[in-house]
Amino acid sequence: MSDIISSLLSSIIELKNCNFCSILFCIKILAFPLFSIIVCFIGAVCCSFTSKKVSFYIVLSVCLLVSALSIVTFAYCLEKNESFIYTMGHFDPTETGIRICNEIRFGTVETFLTSIFPIILFFILIGGKQMQDQDIPEHRMNLYYVMMCLILVSFVALTYTNDIFTGFVFLEISTLASCGCLMVKEKGSTILSTVRYMIFNLVGSGLFLIGIVTLYDVTGYLSIENIASKLLEMEALSFPAMLGMTLVVIGLSIKSGLFPFHYWMPDAYGNATPASSSVMSGIATKGYVILLIKVIYRMFTIELVRQTPILTILFILGVLGMVVASINAINQKSVDRMVSFSSAAQIGYIFMGIGISENIALIAAIVHILTHSITKPLLFLTAGHLSRTSDGSLKFRNLRGVGRVAYFNGFAFSLGCLSMVGVPLLAGFSSKYLFISSAVTEGVPVWMMIVSLMALAASTVLNAIYFLRTMITIYLPVDKNEKVSKNNFKPNVFTYIGVNGLLLLNLLLGLFLSPIVKMLSDGIDKFV
Repeated sequence: MSDIISSLLSSIIELKNCNFCSILFCIKILAFPLFSIIVCFIGAVCCSFTSKKVSFYIVLSVCLLVSALSIVTFAYCLEKNESFIYTMGHFDPTETGIRICNEIRFGTVETFLTSIFPIILFFILIGGKQMQDQDIPEHRMNLYYVMMCLILVSFVALTYTNDIFTGFVFLEISTLASCGCLMVKEKGSTILSTVRYMIFNLVGSGLFLIGIVTLYDVTGYLSIENIASKLLEMEALSFPAMLGMTLVVIGLSIKSGLFPFHYWMPDAYGNATPASSSVMSGIATKGYVILLIKVIYRMFTIELVRQTPILTILFILGVLGMVVASINAINQKSVDRMVSFSSAAQIGYIFMGIGISENIALIAAIVHILTHSITKPLLFLTAGHLSRTSDGSLKFRNLRGVGRVAYFNGFAFSLGCLSMVGVPLLAGFSSKYLFISSAVTEGVPVWMMIVSLMALAASTVLNAIYFLRTMITIYLPVDKNEKVSKNNFKPNVFTYIGVNGLLLLNLLLGLFLSPIVKMLSDGIDKFV
């Protein structure tokens, strides 16, 4: 830490003799990812003792600052066209006797993700503030915003980390922070859903920990790249190495909500506040998925993983998740549980892309991570606002006609539904188009291509059934004697800013797919 502080102070002194164009070269840009993590922790500490109003603006400031640091680092990586490693303490983990290290590795893909996700959290918190003030007791608001900072720092650290034990530490921070977000709402059912969520996640964490201990015993390293080097030196994977690899993948799959481990989602998301459901669905679980991609492609290396049935199993489970979770969504009687099962189906899309294991499929998975992280918060937030127009009820029968009263939220919810179905010009179409392209790529087995295309078609039809049904319901005419709005709930300025921000991100991802894909294509080799 003293090394970082001294380098920062020396950089500030050097700025006196620098012109504007050379400022970025005078600052230790390679330490910016570390600064992003530190900023989140500082924000969490500050939120713990300030007022709820101040805490809210602290979290928003943290989101903007982390995004700004990531954007600068992204521009630097884009200009240099390479990835960088920043080692804490500057110890070389390959030196004799030094087997444990703490490293950050970042390039264009990592910094692009850490530029976008803080902005998503920014809009979620603003868009959900009106409901948070109603749902969360005043004495727990500080705790709530502390949890938000911890979820953000976990995502950033999981995206940047280059050693597997640090990944485990932030997996646990994210799990505990997510449990805090669930329990902050004083309701009996939230305790039960939190316990169920914690059990699933602790099982995943336990398997992950056993896996990395096994790999450390086999390789002697915790650095992702050093573990990869040691595994590649083996003529054939030993049983302990194979066991460690399997346990790590299973643990992260459970935490990500892959079928059949997704049944904690409906209760967890349904009983949480809309903002908490948005953050857990859009940000927390995505950190687990990104770490899993790094583990498969960078630590185990795709060459070794293809020698095992892991990718095939992930592909099959992903496809099953797409279809089974969509069928479950159709059978739900409330919009929150329907959107929750839909989240499980979208996780299936991502794992299908990982299982195909071609670069275009991995790009499709990353784009779908962005699509899901932007669109699902939009649906959870607007559904929450629509329910307020129906006396807080999320049952389909009580949402009839609410779109005619809550015009803005009805329109935003409808656009989110259309995006998930895959209507052109919206984000959902972009990722589905990439998945189709990846399925017909040369080198993909014929059976995998056929199953992928059939699953995409079936899932799209099922998505259309339950999302379009919901859209029709909220705009159906009501009887003259039936009241639609009983509490006259109207969105405030925060709601308009947050929801419009998520809508804008959705449209940008749908309209500007080509430059995003080109950037990801250029950086994907360095990412994996």
